[in-house]
Amino acid sequence: MEGILAKLRSIADYQFAPGAGEALFPEGVEVKVSKQTGRPRYVYLDGRLIASLKPTTG
Repeated sequence: MEGILAKLRSIADYQFAPGAGEALFPEGVEVKVSKQTGRPRYVYLDGRLIASLKPTTG
């Protein structure tokens, strides 16, 4: 899970600005991964969907 969370934070830092990943994906988020590919698809915080990732664009 930590590896996936670090990757999501890195993507957010790249797309928005350094530090955005930590702000968007704090500790305690739940990441759902695709059963077929193992890649992250949805991110939940306190049971609420906060992000979804499109495999072709991030």
